[in-house]
Amino acid sequence: HALFTMTLRLVGPGGTERLSIADVMGMESSEGFGGYRNSLGNVTGPLRFKGVSLADLMALVGGGNTVTFHASDG
Repeated sequence: HALFTMTLRLVGPGGTERLSIADVMGMESSEGFGGYRNSLGNVTGPLRFKGVSLADLMALVGGGNTVTFHASDG
């Protein structure tokens, strides 16, 4: 399955990290509400989300104030 071969690349002021799905699944998760805006400007949410906090992921590469997502499918 393609999900299990994907990697998450994090880039920050402290360097670059690549995490496998297994790496991310092994991290502590948290739960909360949030939403997102897609490239067309449509807003979805608030929805309940559970997963690794962005702050924890960003701490692996030196923190920061901005998060940008890129996906191979656009």
